[in-house]
Amino acid sequence: MIRWDAVEVMDGIDEVEKLLRGTVPFFQRAKERVKQISKEPQLPQYIDQYLYGLLDAIDRAQDKPAYYIEKIREKTPKKDLEKQRQQARQPRLQLVEEG
Repeated sequence: MIRWDAVEVMDGIDEVEKLLRGTVPFFQRAKERVKQISKEPQLPQYIDQYLYGLLDAIDRAQDKPAYYIEKIREKTPKKDLEKQRQQARQPRLQLVEEG
């Protein structure tokens, strides 16, 4: 049994993933612009190599978060997560003191 709130972690990861998906159009536009720049006539190779490096960096910026999100999901114990979700759905009984 885990001692941390797996539901909170998974809900947070879902939110992060959603936020990152919103950045995809920006990354795509940036890549398109870099590709346009690389087509500049007589562009020296020493500039072009950095443009390709920039394209690679943009791709990694998109791929790395997805990798870590997947690893977090893989490493979170499914049974404990489901148990915590079930517990969260059950109404909690409160003791009422008579006095």
